[in-house]
Amino acid sequence: MVRLAVATNPHFAVSRVEIQRPGISYSIDTLRSFSSKKRAGDSYYFILGFDAFREIGTWKDFTEIFPLCHFVVTSRPQSGDSIRRIPVAVRRLFCYDFNEKIYRHRSGTGLYFVKLTDIAISASGIRRRVKEGRSIRYLVPLEVEAYIKKQRLYREVGEE
Repeated sequence: MVRLAVATNPHFAVSRVEIQRPGISYSIDTLRSFSSKKRAGDSYYFILGFDAFREIGTWKDFTEIFPLCHFVVTSRPQSGDSIRRIPVAVRRLFCYDFNEKIYRHRSGTGLYFVKLTDIAISASGIRRRVKEGRSIRYLVPLEVEAYIKKQRLYREVGEE
């Protein structure tokens, strides 16, 4: 479905690194894999919602992630927290760069906060809508919607 979603955008590519790795897949392992193949001029950006960023101190080897990529933290719908609140576990790792108006890791990578227009779209919400027979139009690309219908995904077993 990811391949279908990005097929028409030449700026995106799909990686199978996490699927091909045996066992549990951790973000640090994926970033190390990409970093080992990095070419001159390549930059990686890890995009995640504020809800996930708030829990980053629980991630495997989380302090080793920041030198490998820039972090883009996005707002989430109905989040009562300030998007710019940096989790305690991460605060000491970054300094504010007043010239560029971003937080910088000592390795030079940046921590960016992006306020998005609040649209309550989530994978679990999409699966729930399909299960309930409700439309997912405009929530996923048309190609993904067609694939979900064709493969009869997220429906009750035995449901016609």
